[in-house]
Amino acid sequence: MFSLTSTLLVVADNGHHDMDWEDWILMALFWTLLIVGIVFVVRQLMGHGAGRGRSAGGDDPLAILDRSLAEGKLSPEQYRERRSILSERDQS
Repeated sequence: MFSLTSTLLVVADNGHHDMDWEDWILMALFWTLLIVGIVFVVRQLMGHGAGRGRSAGGDDPLAILDRSLAEGKLSPEQYRERRSILSERDQS
């Protein structure tokens, strides 16, 4: 019966392990997943994740305006006025 210790001793006695093509594929897959994972975490920490269409302030101005109307912070007249201002700004 083999144990982990005896397996490690056998590998250590051989000096090196000849890698098959399966080993190369697994090693490439491991490093690829590791690098992709690190890039994903760094992008999430830097704020470049799901909100790609957003302005530097964090939220789209029209979304903020829509939310303000829905929450009752703006009257419909104020909403239309501010939306037209934002639309003019986007066109120029």
